[in-house]
Amino acid sequence: MITAETLAARQRRLEKLTIGLAREVQLLREGNDPLLFAERRAHLKAIQDALAGLDEARVVLARAGQRLAGHRPARGHGRRQDRRGTPYFRILPNSGRGNSEVPRNCGMK
Repeated sequence: MITAETLAARQRRLEKLTIGLAREVQLLREGNDPLLFAERRAHLKAIQDALAGLDEARVVLARAGQRLAGHRPARGHGRRQDRRGTPYFRILPNSGRGNSEVPRNCGMK
């Protein structure tokens, strides 16, 4: 069974893994290894992807731990909304020049 204590232990393990992978990234960036450039680049990308996944998992567990401790309300899924409850992004006509979603508070009409 998962408890608040096991969540905290999982978070600590994820933090240790994150630190280890961050050290690996630093070593790869120095380039003092027998890997070819393309191999080093692919290896670095894979490690950075793993690092991002570990960090996301750690954040999810931290939020769950805060919610279980009563410090944070449960959050639902869906689009981000502003204070009025309307979607934060509105769809603009696409002129074919990139993203058609613009934040509400950016001053564009």
